[in-house]
Amino acid sequence: MRRSKNITSYYQRVLESRYRNMMAYESLINDTHLPVYFSRQKIGETQGICLGDELRDIKNSLGKPLAVVKPEGTTDLKILFYKSKVVGYKTRQEYHFYKDRLFMYIYHFPGEHNSDFDTIKSLLINKYFDSEDAELHNCLVKNVDEHYLKIHERLDLSLQYFDADSLMAQHLRELNIKKQKRKQEQKIRKLKALYSCL
Repeated sequence: MRRSKNITSYYQRVLESRYRNMMAYESLINDTHLPVYFSRQKIGETQGICLGDELRDIKNSLGKPLAVVKPEGTTDLKILFYKSKVVGYKTRQEYHFYKDRLFMYIYHFPGEHNSDFDTIKSLLINKYFDSEDAELHNCLVKNVDEHYLKIHERLDLSLQYFDADSLMAQHLRELNIKKQKRKQEQKIRKLKALYSCL
């Protein structure tokens, strides 16, 4: 039991470090510029859970989370952490909420299943792609609802589902516009300072 608590505590610290603040999600918007495969299949609807669901519905469906992470500087973000088996495969699961609405969730298949990674990826291609020659690396799968799927393969295999039409996505785009505006203003100030020195 203590080992299980230690493992949960470890993953909680990992999540707290990875999602320290709102800008930790900036890559979600950047990722939408990757090559995109369009799919006719529904994306982000798994085991009765759908992107856009309310936090209380997820808790009612999955039960009490092993950990709840609240990134710094905002009360609008919450992350629920679970571990469970999906058809016999151990998974770690993250459910990310903005204003209590699910905008992203991630399934991590640990490295102990790496001999099955090719099988899992083949199933993904079969489900979401028209072509069996599809390349999953460094791309996104997207459907008409602006729901995205991104596959990460490092030590583990991660399936990241993201709603690009969510309130969180809109908020991130607004933050990105402000960030680019600040960069441009800084550049102009530097050029003016340089001009005066010449």
